[in-house]
Amino acid sequence: MLSFLQALPDITSLILELPRLGNPFLSQSAYSTLSALLSVGGEDEDGDTMLVTDHSQIHGVVEAVLDSPPSKGDNALAPAWVEAVGAAMNAYKRVDIFSCATEFGKAWRAVWPFLTSTDASTRRAAAHSLDQLCGCITNPLLKAAQRGKTNKSPVSGIIGELSEAFDSIVFAQSMSELLSVISSLIRATKGFDTDAAKDLLLPLVKSVGDLRTQKGFEYKEAADEVLSTAIGTFGPHVVLDILPLNLEPADRLVS
Repeated sequence: MLSFLQALPDITSLILELPRLGNPFLSQSAYSTLSALLSVGGEDEDGDTMLVTDHSQIHGVVEAVLDSPPSKGDNALAPAWVEAVGAAMNAYKRVDIFSCATEFGKAWRAVWPFLTSTDASTRRAAAHSLDQLCGCITNPLLKAAQRGKTNKSPVSGIIGELSEAFDSIVFAQSMSELLSVISSLIRATKGFDTDAAKDLLLPLVKSVGDLRTQKGFEYKEAADEVLSTAIGTFGPHVVLDILPLNLEPADRLVS
């Protein structure tokens, strides 16, 4: 296992040459293989980090993937590419979480548009990739976002995008994935500065509660997952205090 991991940087470099050939099948296979390799190379049986590489090597992988995005309408290549972004950033996080955080905003901006794809598999892959990107958020990024508009934390922009998406027609078919991403974002802040997390994320939780009470809302299960995650992160009393008054107690998902 160790020899494989030592060879991983060289293997990934070879794989990343394939998309440059312009063959869609080779590109899709390259990104899928890269995602699998970065995932397999992640941890040993005891959960300890075993990715044998250095900062510059994994940074190069991240940059190479981000520099070759497919079009949003490429339903064959897009799912593999967004998954590769998430896997590469997840590997970068294991090597150097704070350096990874400097690439977080760029990676998020690259994947985010694919959440509105007309292709369901692309939307699911984008949501999974954004889930992995949420794990790259650091406490300093969160606190910088709390301090206001003068700070350049990408977390502020992300929360703004998520909030605006509720009222955007282009996200109408992506609501399930959107709610999944919000759950991931809340979950990622557990253990961080509690006041910052609550200030930034509770307005999103309230918006989800408002949506859930709307007549004909089709995504109650995904909304309940957001509320459940928020309760597990912030505590029942905090979340229940901001839920809509007409959200009946029997409808509240408390875990």
